[in-house]
Amino acid sequence: MKCFFKKKYGYSEKESKSIIKKVSISNEELIQNRMKFYKEYFNLTNKQLSDLILSFPALLGYGEKYIIEKNDFLIKALNLTNNQVTTLLTSVPSLFGLKNQVIEEKISSLKQILNLKDNELSKVILQRPQLLTLNSERATQKLNLLQDSLNFPDDKLDKAKMKLGVLLGRNNDSILKNIQFYKKNLTLSEDKLIKILISNPNLLNFSQDYILDKIEFLKNILKISNKEVILIFNSFPSIIYGNKESIKDKIEFLKNLFNISIDQLKDFVIKHSKILGYDKEKLILKIENFSKIGLNKETILENPILLSAPSDKIVLRYAIGSANNLSINDFIKYNLFIISEDKLYAKLKFLKDPSNAKWLSRSESDFSKHFLTSGDSLIKIYPLTSEMKINLIENFENKNKNDNNEKN
Repeated sequence: MKCFFKKKYGYSEKESKSIIKKVSISNEELIQNRMKFYKEYFNLTNKQLSDLILSFPALLGYGEKYIIEKNDFLIKALNLTNNQVTTLLTSVPSLFGLKNQVIEEKISSLKQILNLKDNELSKVILQRPQLLTLNSERATQKLNLLQDSLNFPDDKLDKAKMKLGVLLGRNNDSILKNIQFYKKNLTLSEDKLIKILISNPNLLNFSQDYILDKIEFLKNILKISNKEVILIFNSFPSIIYGNKESIKDKIEFLKNLFNISIDQLKDFVIKHSKILGYDKEKLILKIENFSKIGLNKETILENPILLSAPSDKIVLRYAIGSANNLSINDFIKYNLFIISEDKLYAKLKFLKDPSNAKWLSRSESDFSKHFLTSGDSLIKIYPLTSEMKINLIENFENKNKNDNNEKN
């Protein structure tokens, strides 16, 4: 048997011994057939198959009928696709050795502990498949640890449980060390750290060496200080996930797109760090659409928050504002491009006077308290139809043409 695994599948002698100790069958032909079945049924590469059997040799003891039924059960219980079940198999193969009743109990427990709805469950489990191997007591303890170490208020913890679920399989000491690391090296307050971790809980999964290396990389490539790196990290913590080559490429792209120096780009990125995560084609489209309404690249550089607007909504939203006597300066001052067109139209119809433009950018709660109505209520009173959207854009474009003709 040892020679069989070594010659047939390329395992080392030590690996072959390890597999043989845990395999419940010795028929070489049957093992070959089951290896072939796993590869074809789950569409595995040779490497995936090799790693799978090495990590959980007991799989070779399960018959094809059992595996097919388990696959169908997981698809139904977790609302997964076949490819997603393959992800579970390669991540936590021991799951296939659990009884369906045990899996159902774990699913029910996770939903309760993490406040998950049915449609949220599969997303969390695919992010961290090992959650299905945790018992409910350990999961609860991990959440309590996170709450205590970060002074999480109960209301924030309840809202964050779904995202924090990806941390439940982590070692407690590792989590605590990383929390202290972020507080010390990035000078983050607990409130700021809570906010960042709710949005990016996977940050606690990175090693400290990895984080320090990424900080040094950003300092060198953008010619910035440690304090400035922290400003970028606070504004756009997802930068930590970025591949170094991709970040280098994006920096060169931005320099060429705006025709600016590295010093100018540094200031630009510090003002609006999320630009490092924007898609290149969408950035180009945003600039083209801003140009259509009279905003040039220099204005965008001075007001980089404008780039947070959806690329395909810029012209329509400005057309709505223009038709209601708002100026381009109003849009820049109050960043009105980020307001949905339906809400922008309804609120403008309600407010009537363009001097009230400041209220368009206020929070919904502030708006509701002041005017005793909500944006959603106004949308029902002043609906913006598809035909109206088309007409607004056509009228805006015609007005632009007439204005240009008069200038010429």
